[in-house]
Amino acid sequence: MPWSPDDIESPGDRRLDSFRERAGVLLDHQGETVADLFLRVEQSWSRVSGHLWWSRWTGPQEVVHAYLLRDGAVTDWLISGDDLDRAVDDWTGGDFTHGGTRHRVVWQDDEDSERVRHQVFGLGGGRGEGTSTSPS
Repeated sequence: MPWSPDDIESPGDRRLDSFRERAGVLLDHQGETVADLFLRVEQSWSRVSGHLWWSRWTGPQEVVHAYLLRDGAVTDWLISGDDLDRAVDDWTGGDFTHGGTRHRVVWQDDEDSERVRHQVFGLGGGRGEGTSTSPS
């Protein structure tokens, strides 16, 4: 039994392709900007049994690590499972829900997304530079 999950790539969730390393701007009901958003798709594993080196792990799955800058404060969280299914439907329709509030989202192009990733959130990496999360 491995101490940590196998270092294999997830086959990838095609629904997430247009949201990989993607920035967006959240708008209120009047169309005013309320927050900057950045989405990063990462791999995650879950421990299904065992402890330490006797652990058994699920296969890799993709999750979305969301970063939100609002009123000078950055909040980040992971979106997975059924929550991710609902979120992708919203994002595709131009909506983004956070903290129970639904906003319109304007998705940025690759160039603006890279700028926001680096300058606004100070994140390294980028498209094609795989990231992974620590197992839970």
